[in-house]
Amino acid sequence: MNAQRITLTDEDRLELLGQATSTARRNRPMGAVFFGVVLLGVALIFVFIGMARLASARSAAAEQARRTAEIRFLAGDVQAINNQLQGTEGRFDADPQAVSKLETAAREVGMSELRVSDAIVTGSQNPVGFTRRKYTVTLTNQPAEGILSWLGRAPTEVRGLELSQFRVAPGVGTPDGKPSWSGTVEFLRWERTGR
Repeated sequence: MNAQRITLTDEDRLELLGQATSTARRNRPMGAVFFGVVLLGVALIFVFIGMARLASARSAAAEQARRTAEIRFLAGDVQAINNQLQGTEGRFDADPQAVSKLETAAREVGMSELRVSDAIVTGSQNPVGFTRRKYTVTLTNQPAEGILSWLGRAPTEVRGLELSQFRVAPGVGTPDGKPSWSGTVEFLRWERTGR
């Protein structure tokens, strides 16, 4: 083998260099790499957007869960109030017979010499549409058993009646020699006005 030396002109060298560069470019596809990098960038943008939306959705779901729990709690309170109000229809209606009911209940348990007066309480801050009525009962020489029985019975005779004050002191005594008590008892009752 004879090795001949081929001399190339400058033009041939430039042409050969251009062909080699072109072949090297075809063997290394930079466009595909660039396209892959761009595609990866777009995918990362979508991942970040998705993560932001997921965080926002989780926050909204947590807020909804909190509000749902609060609504359930309030609904439980409303149900409890409704359960308490069952059977209270008419509780706040004015009762013009309240004084006579208290006197009758006292007579039925063996009490006598009982005076009942009623008055509207003024100077207090009443809820709109309501007023407080005070029933003052004066006891004179009443037996303890009768007083206690009457105190237990009075709130069942007059709906919504609440014991406000109870002041008694030993009295003179009953005609049959038993100890007696004298004093005052006050009851309060809320009444609806304008109904």
